[in-house]
Amino acid sequence: MATKGRGASNEEHRKLALVIGIGEYENFDQLSNPENDARDMESALESIGFTVTMVLHLKRVAMKHALVKFEDSIQPGDMVLFYFAGHGTQWEDQNYLLPKDIPDAQKRAYNGYTVKVCDFGVARTRNETTRQTKSNNTLAITLQWTAPEILRLGRYTDKSDIYSLGIVYWELATYQIPYDGHEDGVIRAFVLAGDRLDIPDTTPSIFRMVIEQCWTQNPNDRPDGCHLIQMIEECIQVE
Repeated sequence: MATKGRGASNEEHRKLALVIGIGEYENFDQLSNPENDARDMESALESIGFTVTMVLHLKRVAMKHALVKFEDSIQPGDMVLFYFAGHGTQWEDQNYLLPKDIPDAQKRAYNGYTVKVCDFGVARTRNETTRQTKSNNTLAITLQWTAPEILRLGRYTDKSDIYSLGIVYWELATYQIPYDGHEDGVIRAFVLAGDRLDIPDTTPSIFRMVIEQCWTQNPNDRPDGCHLIQMIEECIQVE
């Protein structure tokens, strides 16, 4: 999830989501759930005010077109979310999403395919003069989403990303910009002291628990990626 820019007023803000489900693979095992998962996610997001673009069983060209078209539709001030259900693979600790017509390994080698994956994060832009700072001579950070261990020690782990997701989930719950209008020094002291943003009382208790676990002060107390996926799936089922 990302918020692009700050140029629009609150009245002009939009919640946009791209949901992709792929289960009918040509060269891999068929999956029975992605289409249902995508439709469930579409319904859940629409219920909290998102305008959802939902597409199914995309081949490579169509998948690229859908991503580019969605990115081009984003305007300053929009809140943006991307969801994918389907086959994925991991290589060198990086996760990749597979389109319907991705060839198998033997066919890839025979035809000389080169797999290139672009980070969907390019859909997000930030105002570097107001949203980005440097914690030291080498580490550039976006303070509002930065975990306390990075602020204190300049030390990054995978659990630091989980903290950032906690802030993103807070954005989903409040549709607000975290720490909006506060100076960097105030934000830094607030986070290092173990304080956190107020979660609205209207937030479902199960989603509140996800947010609170994601941004705990001790990185070891935060869920890992796999556990977090399970927690989010439980939130969707409850919804």
